[in-house]
Amino acid sequence: LLLLNYMKKGCNRFVFIGCGKIAFYHADVIVAEGHEIVGVAARPNSKNIGLFSKKYQIKFCYEDFHKMLNELRPDAIILCTSWDQTEDIIVGIISWGIPVLVEKPVALSSEKIRTILKEIGNLSENVLVGYNRRFYDFVPKLKRAISDQNLLSIQLNFPEAVSPIVKQLSPKVLNHILIYRSSHWLDIIMFLVGEVELVVMQKQSKGGYISSYNGLLTTKIRKIPIHYQSNFDAPQQLSISFSFIKSIWELRPLEILSVYEELEIIEPTKEYQIRQYRPKLTKCFKTDLTFKPGFYNQMRYFIKNFLDKKNKNSLGSTLEDALKVTLLCEKIKQGSAF
Repeated sequence: LLLLNYMKKGCNRFVFIGCGKIAFYHADVIVAEGHEIVGVAARPNSKNIGLFSKKYQIKFCYEDFHKMLNELRPDAIILCTSWDQTEDIIVGIISWGIPVLVEKPVALSSEKIRTILKEIGNLSENVLVGYNRRFYDFVPKLKRAISDQNLLSIQLNFPEAVSPIVKQLSPKVLNHILIYRSSHWLDIIMFLVGEVELVVMQKQSKGGYISSYNGLLTTKIRKIPIHYQSNFDAPQQLSISFSFIKSIWELRPLEILSVYEELEIIEPTKEYQIRQYRPKLTKCFKTDLTFKPGFYNQMRYFIKNFLDKKNKNSLGSTLEDALKVTLLCEKIKQGSAF
């Protein structure tokens, strides 16, 4: 009777485990697409569950997600617990056999992800890892350019803002700053160019955590050099640049793809008597901002591939992909001397 009362024809029934800031972004898309959130589970004394359940008209709130899943039998689970707690409960959630969209980075070590994969077996096919940058509108265009053109090199600049959050994080979390702050960008790189290997990496420490990584990576197959710079708290804008023979394709910020195909010459003036050469913008592509970037396309992909099962392609990030990202983070973190 409970299920019959809360089933709507033509829509999927979602539940949330965790209801922090990211959960609201996912919920916005689910509701906009005409689906229903039937339940939410959060830790005792959660500060967000009241607001979350009220905003999305969720009638069933739980402290025990097992009880929620047993009573509501949803079509899909959105797992949005704190990033450093997910690894402790994910096996118990996946074991229900219900499609799960889990927020990254899934676990804090490659060893833990391997353990998760071993314990869940074929149920890993029910899991989509929420690396949403893959779903930016222009990513297919950039992926084609990388495939069709002669890519010379890639420049990664990840000046993560760490100082504002240092006092809020435990020593355990500080030890995993790289995967916490940068796994997004490493996932999109490997999605675009394939697996990546470490050549050399220099790192520096400040205040008990690594604050700077500078070095060289390379693509595994074509050996394309990837110049890696991550100086935390530097007054720079995060960017990824792809250098081709006759053009540069740059993400700066990550939500805008700018293409430069020639130099613009600015002749000397009386005020500045030096000729200037600047990259000339020839094309610009922006991802849609109606929802949090990438979340709309990601949720549609999740529903189509995991719930409706109308299509199965390799666009979304799997647990195996998350393992590769984590392994790369660990190699960068370990580093090597110049």
